[in-house]
Amino acid sequence: MRRAMIPLVALALASFGSPAAAEQGSWQPRLSLYSGEFYSIAFASATTVWAAGPGGLLASNDGGGSWQWTLNTPLRASDAAKDGLHGWAVGAGGAIFATSDGGKTWARQQSGTDADLASIAAFDSRRALTMGTQASGDVPASFRQNVVLRTEDGGATWLPAELPGKVELDSLAALKGGSKAWLSAMKCNPDPAAPNGCTYGDPVLLTSNDNGRTWEEIGSQPLWGMRFVSASTGWAATSGALLRTSDGGKTWKAVRDLPFTTYVVAISAFSEDAAAILLADVNGPQQQIARTVDGGATWTDIGAAIQFASWLGYYDEIHAVRVNLGQAVQWSDDGGVTWRPAAVPAFATRFRLATGFIDPASGWVSGTKLLRTHDGGQTWEAVNDLQFESVDFVSPSEGWAAWTDCGDYTGPCRGVVMHSVDGGATWTEQVRHEGSDVPRVRFVDRLNGWVTLGQDTPVLHTRDGGLTWSAQQFPGSGAFAFVDRSTVWAASDPAVTGGNAVSVYLSKDGGDSWSPAGTVLSEACWPELLAAVDAAHAWLVSPDCVQNPRGALLRTVDGGASWQEVSPMSEGNYEYLRFFTASDGLAVRTVCPRGPVSSNDECQKQLLRTRDGGHTWTTEVIPPVTSGFEEYRFIDLWHGWRVDTVGGGITEVVSQSVSTYSATPSSVGLPDTGGGGNQVASTPTLAALGALGAILFVAGFVGLRRRQRNERLDGRP
Repeated sequence: MRRAMIPLVALALASFGSPAAAEQGSWQPRLSLYSGEFYSIAFASATTVWAAGPGGLLASNDGGGSWQWTLNTPLRASDAAKDGLHGWAVGAGGAIFATSDGGKTWARQQSGTDADLASIAAFDSRRALTMGTQASGDVPASFRQNVVLRTEDGGATWLPAELPGKVELDSLAALKGGSKAWLSAMKCNPDPAAPNGCTYGDPVLLTSNDNGRTWEEIGSQPLWGMRFVSASTGWAATSGALLRTSDGGKTWKAVRDLPFTTYVVAISAFSEDAAAILLADVNGPQQQIARTVDGGATWTDIGAAIQFASWLGYYDEIHAVRVNLGQAVQWSDDGGVTWRPAAVPAFATRFRLATGFIDPASGWVSGTKLLRTHDGGQTWEAVNDLQFESVDFVSPSEGWAAWTDCGDYTGPCRGVVMHSVDGGATWTEQVRHEGSDVPRVRFVDRLNGWVTLGQDTPVLHTRDGGLTWSAQQFPGSGAFAFVDRSTVWAASDPAVTGGNAVSVYLSKDGGDSWSPAGTVLSEACWPELLAAVDAAHAWLVSPDCVQNPRGALLRTVDGGASWQEVSPMSEGNYEYLRFFTASDGLAVRTVCPRGPVSSNDECQKQLLRTRDGGHTWTTEVIPPVTSGFEEYRFIDLWHGWRVDTVGGGITEVVSQSVSTYSATPSSVGLPDTGGGGNQVASTPTLAALGALGAILFVAGFVGLRRRQRNERLDGRP
């Protein structure tokens, strides 16, 4: 029997050393949306309002008090006919949608162009003009060829308008109920060496008296934001002034001079003598509305200012709506003297992935709203309109959040910590402390938590669930690992501390005191990823940077007395690292080919999993995104969350999505060294074991057959 065991053991060794395919874990999209600013507001009547933006088209039937999605295609502008029932909405790729029931339903129309349409102006239920930029991939800041389309049959056909020469358009206006239209533009200055054969020439104002069929030049002043309330009276902005015309645009008169730092964000005119403008200052976030009722002779500031306002719309002297870049919508029914917040759907939001995912089903994402899911991201609800920068929950009901309050930007910013016991529906402020960086909140149980406020700023610590907080001085610069109520690790940034090494520190009393826990040569690379599971075991990624292009994973098992490189993690930029036990951990990295890289499509996102403390890893390919920013959170080795954000600044279109990851232990192959793809490659040690196993298997099998033959010859059973 003992000899019979040899081939079985050998077979196991051979199997262990052989390459094995690791099945890919499953990534499932759970929430996709666009966010960013609203580009325009259009009143169809005193009660019916449309707001177009990258999330689609929102509609209100109560003057702006409450809103619902009616289109989920990214749009730039909308406009309604005078009857309040017919209208159009336009967007990128030649998108044109039409409605005949006040915006309840919309039907797509064939535009015949792939231009990015940015403006729409309706004469009546059958006639309209739209303009946009031809999608030609021009060099930024080069002269752009524009497209102007017109319809006279309700949008059944859209025909190109014939303009007098090549121009780049800036502003479009049409007289409701009439046939007159205006276009402000820049002329093409022919230049064969320039993109599109043009450089910018003189400004020009064009007008049409036949629904946009033919056009003529009537002026040469640069204008934007044109609004006409009659065939003769219109309003527009130019550099340093707000202008008004009383002869159809032939001549313009300055009715309000603007300081050098002040500019007009939006113009809303509702009679020949009455108009409102949204003014902004380049030195601050506050925007103020000014209104005139005497043709611009005098102006009055009305209503409280709003931060980062992006659009203003008036239907008449009473009904108005304004929005800001964070998609906060306010409405007024007293001409703008008072403004009330509107109820906007949950998915008009921008978010970061909160750290409050407590299991594979329950999680929160925070941004301009706080969203919550109970079913693994299949459905979401907006539980609060507060704008948090960090969220951490310890149970389905109890959690903490942090955000930065900068007030009116005249004083210091402060980090604010809030507490909820009902799943995020209501919050109570617990503490605030001076700090300009984005605060991060982390709780290890319902009593013990920390809030980091940025470099050279104390870390706030509570041991009683936030009833009281104390300030602690942490070493390092933000690479922290909070393990339990007593154990905290920190790593320093060489750029701050000097030298070319990362210093690691360990606290065993919750951050009150610290002991050195090793020095790791890192050649002045920023120590972004630090993970730990107890006071003995910690990991630090030496990142991929200019000075250290290889990268490595370093581990200590003795509280920092010694550090060893447990796995060379070359050719990768690591974005996530977490260990759940001294053996089990995950990492996310991006690997790009060496040499020049023309696009992100050439790079590969990988999920790494280890079961032996980091010595060996399995590798899975993560489905790529086109570009942008990604965040990851994993609940355990087999379940996680990912947020993709494509787009950037506060005024840009931002596409965001949430995905969930799930895998089972049986779907994961044998450890590898992280070579990319789904195949698991054995290490040299495993290969040697495999070869030895194969030899033992063959030898044992031959020996067993000989023994069986001899037993038969001896007559033994």
